[in-house]
Amino acid sequence: MTYEAAQLEEEEALAAIYAEHFRVVTDDAAAKIVRIRVEDDLWLSAVIPTSYPSLSSPLAEIHCDRDHHRHSHQYDRRHRDQRGSQAAVIDRATLEGWMDRLDQLASDSKGQVVLFQWVEYLKEAWSDLHQANAGAGAGQSATDGAAATGLPTDLSEDDDADHAATDAELQEIAMLSMSFSSAESRHASGGLAPRPDSACPVILSGDAYTERKSVFVAHVATVHSEAQVSLVRSELLQNRKIAAATHNIMAYRIHRPATGAFAQDCDDDGEDAAGGRLLQLLQLVDARNVVVVVSRWYGGQLLGPSRFKIINNVARAQLSKCGYIATDLEDADSGKSKKR
Repeated sequence: MTYEAAQLEEEEALAAIYAEHFRVVTDDAAAKIVRIRVEDDLWLSAVIPTSYPSLSSPLAEIHCDRDHHRHSHQYDRRHRDQRGSQAAVIDRATLEGWMDRLDQLASDSKGQVVLFQWVEYLKEAWSDLHQANAGAGAGQSATDGAAATGLPTDLSEDDDADHAATDAELQEIAMLSMSFSSAESRHASGGLAPRPDSACPVILSGDAYTERKSVFVAHVATVHSEAQVSLVRSELLQNRKIAAATHNIMAYRIHRPATGAFAQDCDDDGEDAAGGRLLQLLQLVDARNVVVVVSRWYGGQLLGPSRFKIINNVARAQLSKCGYIATDLEDADSGKSKKR
């Protein structure tokens, strides 16, 4: 895949995900500049070099506008120079920390597109900052402050407290992916060959990931119809451990060759916005004819916005393991492309 093709694919995915919040500012022979509205008052601009993503990374600039643009911040990693009113909510140290994290994400993703990861990180960072600022207000909790802006909060996660798994249950769940390959399992551990609509597709479950006692497991299956999506979900829920999960978050994306369109949908299963983020991931990597379900067992400790990142990370890892994500442009050029 050429640089131009990789950039165009990323641009189309971002446009589909963020719609009117994404736009190309300039596009010339030297570089392309895109701008994405992360939240109401937060924007990300990125200068895209012609050799991105294989040989170079984008240059980022963060814009923060507060109170109808009366206060404005910009931070550009090329200059490390902050401009704007000191009354704005984001200080220099916070901005520099954000930029350092964007640098690290770009370095870790060398050879792969990175703008979606940048936006998702900034969403989480902005939510954390807003909750901290709201919590510092007179008598207002961080959750109340975040809810006032429509940002994801820990409210639904806090509601899970009464349903936290015991240590023994969590230890058993952590072995979930191993039990799936046993003779008692209803899930196959082999490939993802398509089956007729009347038969449940093969489901491949990933390794369990544990964070502060919460356990996450991703399940992936090839599907060619909504009927098969329903079969996969029903099959998963026949496993008592999966049925007992706090959330089973799902997204699917099915290509219709006759029209070139996609049938796609998602389900949060009580974890606000998590299903939509999974679907965004499928769109970004152009995964086709696949359903992904991420099971989460709440361990009694709040994870905050980081739980959304974990959900997407375990899903992405399993999608990659199953061949739906090309590891880099070189693999794509050599024919190791996404499954169709």
